[in-house]
Amino acid sequence: MSLLIVVRHGQASITGEDYDLLSTLGEQQAKLTGRALGARLSAPAVIVQGSLRRHAQTTSGVRSGAGWECEVETDPRWNEFDHDGLLAAAYPQYASRPALLEDLAAHQDPNREFQRLFLGAVDRWTAGEHDGDYQESFVAFVSRVRDAAVEAAAREGTVVVSTSGGPLAVLAALSTLGSADVTPAMAHAWGRFNEVVVNAAVSKFLRGRRPSPTLLSFNDHGHFEHDRSLITYR
Repeated sequence: MSLLIVVRHGQASITGEDYDLLSTLGEQQAKLTGRALGARLSAPAVIVQGSLRRHAQTTSGVRSGAGWECEVETDPRWNEFDHDGLLAAAYPQYASRPALLEDLAAHQDPNREFQRLFLGAVDRWTAGEHDGDYQESFVAFVSRVRDAAVEAAAREGTVVVSTSGGPLAVLAALSTLGSADVTPAMAHAWGRFNEVVVNAAVSKFLRGRRPSPTLLSFNDHGHFEHDRSLITYR
């Protein structure tokens, strides 16, 4: 039986100059997630991580917290979609990240404003009406994540994946609908899952008869509930 444990990365630097870097809180989240996993699971056969720095940092924190010395492999198919590209396509004035940061700093709640902009950009991307504006369409994104998940789930034993909210939401949406097709219903489900994924939360999937791994549990972050400040979504 193959078990796929998917961990979203810890909080990244949303309003920093380099998003692809865990915040201090993100580093803490990763270690706490590792501690929670290590308390109830033996070391996995391997940890597969995306090629982004926040994935590697999360892997490091999880391994440290869990006390695991397992092998680590990097697979860029687990990378997140291009946030900056989506924002620039939807809001050309933010083609430059410093311009975005300057406008966000002028708002009373920069995180809430970023969330508003981000969701608008994502909706435009998933609609599929402007695919020429993006280096990777939503359909192509789903396809690469699905392929990576099927390959990982085919391995024997337990595999831990360190990735982002977008790929995790792809697996949850495909499993819930029981189809590998990218339909409007799938895109809608993906968006709903993507909105609520907690940083460094844990989801579990099982290899089954369906085209994609079967969802067992989603977005477990009980190891943060003793301190609500540890629960973040962006």
